[in-house]
Amino acid sequence: MERIELGDSVRDRVTGLEGIVVGLADYLAGCKRAAIQPQGVKDFKVGEQLWVDVPLLEILTKRAVLPFAAEPEAPPADRKTGGPRPDAVRGADPDR
Repeated sequence: MERIELGDSVRDRVTGLEGIVVGLADYLAGCKRAAIQPQGVKDFKVGEQLWVDVPLLEILTKRAVLPFAAEPEAPPADRKTGGPRPDAVRGADPDR
C-alpha cells in the first residue's frame, strides 16, 4: 500500500468523500488518521474537513497539491536580498 502524504488527492472507500489530505495524525494506540478537505464550493461555503482512518483511503493523485513547507525555494545566488539600505558600516570609536 502506498504511503499517504500531505497534498495527496484521496477518496474514502466507505463514504465516497474525495478531497485533499491537509493533515495527518498518528495516535499512541497506533491509529493513523488523515484530515480530508473536500474541493469546491457549494452555496458560497467551503466544505468542512473530516478525519478519516488512513487504511480506508485510496490515493487518486499523488501530490496533487504541494504543501507550503515541503520544498522552500532558495533565492538565486546573484540576487541581493535585504532591501535598498546599504550595508551597515561601523563608525570610528572616539574612545579608542
